[in-house]
Amino acid sequence: MSRLSQFELKKLLSYNPFTGSFVWRNNPKKGLDGTVAGHLNEDGYCVIGVGRRYYKASRLAWLHEKGVWPEGEIDHKNTDRSDNCIDNLRLATRSQNCMNRRPNKDSRSGLKGVCWEKHVQKWSARIGLGNGKKKYLGLFDCAEDAARARDRASVLYFGRFAYLNFPEEHVL
Repeated sequence: MSRLSQFELKKLLSYNPFTGSFVWRNNPKKGLDGTVAGHLNEDGYCVIGVGRRYYKASRLAWLHEKGVWPEGEIDHKNTDRSDNCIDNLRLATRSQNCMNRRPNKDSRSGLKGVCWEKHVQKWSARIGLGNGKKKYLGLFDCAEDAARARDRASVLYFGRFAYLNFPEEHVL
């Protein structure tokens, strides 16, 4: 089965690069023209069914605007998987995409890389460097200081793919 071309995509769907939404232009199913295309899947990505195949809207947005299928993965800069504005999307390797992730849902601190160390009654900061390796960044009296240390390390190691606990602050 051949992949959808940019020409075929533009015949079927219109794309708004500012909102990231797709609208059916010429849907084989009657009555859907002019309606918003796609739905959120269980992972929070917008997916759109074309023919007998589902595509992530982020990959379709890339094809629509750039004219080619993305090589590798698409990273959502703001970590919102449903935000498919073209300015929020960038090409990434698997490793880079993993760097720009929110804290785990079970995080007790709610901050990425920050844990309470009961035995010393302090907050610790760590950063994952890939391949199961972690770097210990120290102990802190408050969670926010630990998070800022983690943010600085994230920028140092991951550059523009760094996930920041406090993105509004200048961390370096």
